[in-house]
Amino acid sequence: MVNAAGLLMATHLLPGQVRIDLRTQSRNVDFSAAATTKPFKMGGSLPAGCTVGETFFLTTAPAGTNLYGCPATNVWTQLGGSSVHTHPLTDLSGITGKHGSGSILQSYAGGTATSGHCAAFDAGGNLVDAGYSCGGGGGAITAGQGVVVAGGTVSIDDTVIPYYLTGTGAPAVSCSPGRDFYLDTATGMLHVCWATDLWRAVGTSTFDSSIVVLADEFASPAQAASSLTGTLGWAVRSAGTAGTITYQSGTWPSIGVVRLQTPATANSGPGIALDSGNTALFSNLAANAGWELRIRFRLMQTSNSRLRIGFFPAANTLAAPADGLYLRYDTSQSDTQFLFESRSGGSATTQQTGVAADTGWHTIQILSAVAGSVQFRLDSGTPQTISTGLPTGALTLGAYLVNAGAAAAGSVELDYVKFEARGVSR
Repeated sequence: MVNAAGLLMATHLLPGQVRIDLRTQSRNVDFSAAATTKPFKMGGSLPAGCTVGETFFLTTAPAGTNLYGCPATNVWTQLGGSSVHTHPLTDLSGITGKHGSGSILQSYAGGTATSGHCAAFDAGGNLVDAGYSCGGGGGAITAGQGVVVAGGTVSIDDTVIPYYLTGTGAPAVSCSPGRDFYLDTATGMLHVCWATDLWRAVGTSTFDSSIVVLADEFASPAQAASSLTGTLGWAVRSAGTAGTITYQSGTWPSIGVVRLQTPATANSGPGIALDSGNTALFSNLAANAGWELRIRFRLMQTSNSRLRIGFFPAANTLAAPADGLYLRYDTSQSDTQFLFESRSGGSATTQQTGVAADTGWHTIQILSAVAGSVQFRLDSGTPQTISTGLPTGALTLGAYLVNAGAAAAGSVELDYVKFEARGVSR
């Protein structure tokens, strides 16, 4: 016969058969000494449903963004961390301007911005309206003097801030007038851009032997028509019947003026040249650089005139020279505007100045900043460049006017002549 009390005692002593409900049967639970703890449900995807208060550890989420809570029935919300979502870039087909690291694109917590306004991140990493239009308004960059702001680009205003260049030898680079400066580190000579792609040396000592200056204001009294005249001692030339050379009263700003006048005889007229003894000043001028000629003149009539002013061979006969670099106005060749002409071995290369012949004052500029290239300019017009057909023979300065067929005399007046060469090695 089985004893019932013993059976009950044996049953009570059976091990491991009772489960404890921690919610109702425990107090002050402390897991700090436990080998491991996993207080949350976990998995590779969020459960389809949940009740308020549930939590879930999503193992496939980026580190720091794994924990989710259920604030409302069947609604999961990420808990803690930043609201960063990652997507493979390939998921965003049809979208340009993707940014990310490797194959991952990061998108931050959303926000809204007014159309046309800049967006900004707030302290929480959310995109918010910056409160102003991009490129203007409150908070935008305000350009100070010498600075240009265009959208998101900040640059230097080169109409205010000079642009400096350095190099060895005379400048041979393009330039913009009023902006560019160039320092020749070999000579210490500073060059300024006075016209597009045209440099001029400035700021050297008066006693610098590398500078050559020939200048005449024609303020000296006239000498006999067949002898030397002017400060520099110009030789008087003529063709056919000799003309006259006379000094005129100066009128500011023309301190001195010399007039070359033709007779009333066709193919006759005067000229002046720096070629006393039939010797030219410059050997192969176009092959050298760093020189400039300026002459201010006015033609007193626009008909029946054959005018040439510039560089010519010595003892020129007033006819078209075999070699030369000069301004030309020749009605016998149907010229209607002033031209620049280069002649080499009798072959001519001409450039239009775009200035119709008139009786006003004009300034000729002929120069070379680069050996083998000569630039011409009339007044403030566009510089013209000739690099082929340049003369290689010796040249000197001169001015000639011939009556091209009229029964009346014609004349041209010269205000000044100035030739300057810099960087001359001697």
